[in-house]
Amino acid sequence: MSLPSKVQTLPSILALQASRNPTMPAFRFRSVDGPWLTVTWLQFGTAVTELARMLEQAGLRDGARIGILGANGIAWELSQHAVFMLGGTVVGLDPLYAPTTLSMVMSGCELTGVIVFDAKSVERIPADILSLSGTVIVVTTSRDTTMGIAPRIEVVQAARPGPPSGRVRDPDSAIVVFSSGTTGVPKPIAYSHAQTLLAVKEILARFPDLDRQVPLLCWLPLSNLFQRVINFCALHEAMCSHLLEDPRQVVPAIAEVEPEIMIGVPIFFDRVRSGMTERLASARPGIRGIASWALQCARRAAESEAEGRPITLSQRAKLRIADHLVLRRLRQTFGRRIRYLVSGSAPLSTSTGLHFRAIGLPIFEAYGVSENIVPIAMNQPGSCRPGTVGRIMPGNEVRIDLDGEILVRGPGVFRGYLNADADTPSPDSEGYWHTGDLGSIDDSGFLRVVGRKSDAFKLSTGKWIAPSEVESALRAVPWVDHLAVVGSGRKNPLAIISAPSLRSFYEASEHEDAMDAFMDRVAKELAAAVEGLASSIRPGGVLLVLSAFSIANGELTANLKVRRRAVESRYDEELSALCSLLDGAGGVGAKSPPPKPSPLVRIRR
Repeated sequence: MSLPSKVQTLPSILALQASRNPTMPAFRFRSVDGPWLTVTWLQFGTAVTELARMLEQAGLRDGARIGILGANGIAWELSQHAVFMLGGTVVGLDPLYAPTTLSMVMSGCELTGVIVFDAKSVERIPADILSLSGTVIVVTTSRDTTMGIAPRIEVVQAARPGPPSGRVRDPDSAIVVFSSGTTGVPKPIAYSHAQTLLAVKEILARFPDLDRQVPLLCWLPLSNLFQRVINFCALHEAMCSHLLEDPRQVVPAIAEVEPEIMIGVPIFFDRVRSGMTERLASARPGIRGIASWALQCARRAAESEAEGRPITLSQRAKLRIADHLVLRRLRQTFGRRIRYLVSGSAPLSTSTGLHFRAIGLPIFEAYGVSENIVPIAMNQPGSCRPGTVGRIMPGNEVRIDLDGEILVRGPGVFRGYLNADADTPSPDSEGYWHTGDLGSIDDSGFLRVVGRKSDAFKLSTGKWIAPSEVESALRAVPWVDHLAVVGSGRKNPLAIISAPSLRSFYEASEHEDAMDAFMDRVAKELAAAVEGLASSIRPGGVLLVLSAFSIANGELTANLKVRRRAVESRYDEELSALCSLLDGAGGVGAKSPPPKPSPLVRIRR
């Protein structure tokens, strides 16, 4: 949709949609078990205006920097747009942050106030930080016959007068997000209304044929930069967003909403693929055999396409049969209207990408960093190359430094972390942000990301290991949830693998023979995954963790990236014990089979 040139802020777009599309649905939301409730653009705009008035009466003013701490829902969106209407800046605080992380991020961005959605969230804020947080308000909502939805507020802490900070707030500032925090504490980054709308424009341009009448599903945390920008895309196009409070309900929600485009992270697509595989494995033998044949046909055709080889007439005939019998049913996991799958935040495993290409739903990988609100590169319909993150997005200037690091500059790049000291990294003198990621650009302009500079480590033998290649191979194992390859200062690379889906199998292996068989199966599957790697980089041992990595334990960032150093530190004792068993044992994928049960794989429940 073309908007007037004077519409340059998020509040002005909301006002326009409320007047242009008053009866069109803006949001659908629900409690965990309740029905979907609808709010139109006019109802939403009216409720935002009312909430802005309440917040102003509570003491919030133009230039306020307000943190929002809570799960996805209509209260989140109402609060965000009410703060925008007041001329304030919204700071998204992830409700899954560990208490220490929450304390550090809140103290680092000088909040004027905090909005939460229940009293329990207030209790999560550390007392020392709460005293510095200014006005603290609980926002709740109720259904209203005339407004559609009515906001209510409760001021649980009024702002305490104090000396001014001396810092000047940017009047055009719209949102504050945080760096991923893979190697330390997440750092605050401010973006203006103009930068935010630039990101909206560039993302929408990648999918120009989206049906604006088909809803979007908002299930990633609204503190997540990409999800927030996608919701702004919906605002820009007057599309309806279904707000899912509990992300664990995303698969059944997909069946209800039936979106045309699905935004996710690699672990989500890995789990959907595993679910498909488990469903087929539990089918009757005849159906299981047909499904296996159909997937083999589809994978061979997908591999041929990826390698630039033509699909034969015989393959095409088999594909038509496979699609009729099996593949179209697998696609309907995402509903009848699905056309596009988009993945970001972390590398997608080769096997998962191949699986979805084979069933007729290619995943378009995108690549970006928190320090640039515009995605750096994105695959898109008509311009997609598996194994890459796509071509560079317009507006970005990307160059590969001498050491292979990806550098980017452009209007979407941040100016520096908020309240940072002189030693904190910022864009260089030419305006380039040094992403810390390593990559290359091929002759057709497709960008390939191969790992992080900071992830490389040196073994005690003096050999440097870049873990991304090893991790990519291990992700092909269906039961691998998250993993980190580590080993700085040790004799061998080691893999720490989270595999909660194996817990029930492990617990069922009560007898010694059954346990031996379980350990042997695990070792063989891991060995097969790394068989194609050079022997020098195969992991010497594996610590298999039968619980999921979590944000609360500090193992994952808010956007589900593995915090490698934190994971290695958490399991340091088990890793040292594993190393003591490796002397003379070879390694995962060694040609001589390990004794049973394998000393190379150790279980941590």
